Parts: sequence; structure tokens; C-alpha cells
Amino acid sequence: PNIYNYFVDINELFAESRLFILESYSRILIESADNVSGSREILKSIVSTMFNYALKNAGWYYFLHYELLSRDFEKKIIEKAHWTHEKMADLIFTVKENDKAFDSAQRITFIVHGYMVGEISKIITGRSLAEQDEKYVEQAIQNCLDLFDALVNKNEIN
Repeated sequence: PNIYNYFVDINELFAESRLFILESYSRILIESADNVSGSREILKSIVSTMFNYALKNAGWYYFLHYELLSRDFEKKIIEKAHWTHEKMADLIFTVKENDKAFDSAQRITFIVHGYMVGEISKIITGRSLAEQDEKYVEQAIQNCLDLFDALVNKNEIN
């Protein structure tokens, strides 16, 4: 017996592996906010955790974000990713009772996450134009916080 005996094909194995990694990653991100209060500090904790996770687990991060899967399995993974985004918005913002504000909170979380994934991608693929050292990571984290501040101020939520 080997691992292939438990799955219909390689696509199912990859999809289940990707879902497992995403669930673990989501749990780590959510737990990183447990001992922090205030929207900006919660975001800083989550963003720092995301960078640390990606840099320590570059192969997993790459697999999670870039490996193509059969469409049959994408829906389950996309649902989990949306749940993670919603949970992050819940943690960062305390506006759940106001639908319009919560929509803005989700959009802000999505935008900041997109910027951060781009920065992480440049680091793990070696495609950044700047030297990729600890200072670069610190600046990328600060850029996420600055982007967050600008978007919150523009939308007047929190």
C-alpha cells in the first residue's frame, strides 16, 4: 500500500493536500491574532505570520498558490480561502453589524492580502528587484500596514 491507494488520482491527492495546507495555514493565521488587540495590531500579527510561514515553507506556499488543479477540486479550496478572508476581516475589523462597513472591511482585507501575496511571491521566486533580506520583509510588512491605514481612512471604517 502507498498513498495513491487512498485517492482516485493525482488530482485528488493534490487537492486534498492543498486543502490540508490551507486549513493549517488558516488556523495559524487566526491563532496569531489571539493575543493582540486593535485592528492595526491584529493585521500586523497576521501579516507577519503570513510572511514567516511563507518564507519557512516556501514549497508549501508555492504549491498552495500556484499549482494548477483540476476544476473539480477548486471549488472546495476556493470556499476555504473565502472563509479565511472573511475570518481575517472579522478579526481585523469590528463592524460585522453594519453590512456596508463589513463589505468595505472585506474589500480592504482582500486588497492588503493581494499586495502581500505579491510581495511574498517576489521573495520566494527570487524575482524582486530589491535585495531580499530581513529589511526588505520588514518594509513589505510596513507597506501592508500603510496600505491598510490609507484604505481605512478612505473608507472611514473601524
